[in-house]
Amino acid sequence: MARLNASKVGARRGVVFLLLGLGALSVAVAAAGKPLPFRPGERITLTISWSDRVAAATMTLDVGKRQISSGEACLPLRAELRPSAVIGKLYPVYYKVESLLGEASLLPQKSSMFSREKARVRQKFTHFDRSSRRMHYTYVTESEQKKVLPVDPGALDILSWLYVLRTVTLKEGTIGPFQLAENGKLFTMRCQVTRSAPVKTELGTLPVWRLVPRLESAGGGKMPRNMVMWISGDERRLPLRFEVELPVGKFVAMMSGYSS
Repeated sequence: MARLNASKVGARRGVVFLLLGLGALSVAVAAAGKPLPFRPGERITLTISWSDRVAAATMTLDVGKRQISSGEACLPLRAELRPSAVIGKLYPVYYKVESLLGEASLLPQKSSMFSREKARVRQKFTHFDRSSRRMHYTYVTESEQKKVLPVDPGALDILSWLYVLRTVTLKEGTIGPFQLAENGKLFTMRCQVTRSAPVKTELGTLPVWRLVPRLESAGGGKMPRNMVMWISGDERRLPLRFEVELPVGKFVAMMSGYSS
């Protein structure tokens, strides 16, 4: 029973790391005016498996309708994660991450996370004050905790990282260091980029880039160290596959749907 409970906790952490932990790559802001590889109405679906055998969850990534915030045109981003039927019966969970990304600056104004694990509900809010280079973080459960941290000018939250990464023209070598804000902490990462063999998908045969993030500073937080991701080398820069190794096994997220 103890082993089963540990596996449940490991599975829950694993799928969250795919949504949150892999974000620690972060990337430099692309040049203003460059056409974006994503637009309002885009949806990407990822199917997550545990140890290449157990269907663990489904994640959807959505780009919402363009809106104006603080005088800037922004794209609302949303990621939702729902467990598979089997995992949901053992441990019912739901996660939602949202970010408001400046369309020209490619910098997030704010982000939030909502999580429900059985009866436990948690909310986390991050606001980026670019003028003062500070991050305001609020954590809400039965009580409310707040803190303010200094951040780099190009600091990103985890969800905006994934979309900003898609705007960058990649080449073989190392990119970084980059700063990512998550869970009220700051992470510094570099990423090794290499070419990978083209893969056949429902969208046709696509060129592929392989990215391996390396943690340099966790700011008091913890991140999985063995992570790999593959994104398409075409103009859409689609996230095709994520992998993360944890003590309870390997979690893999594969793109299973795309529409725009």
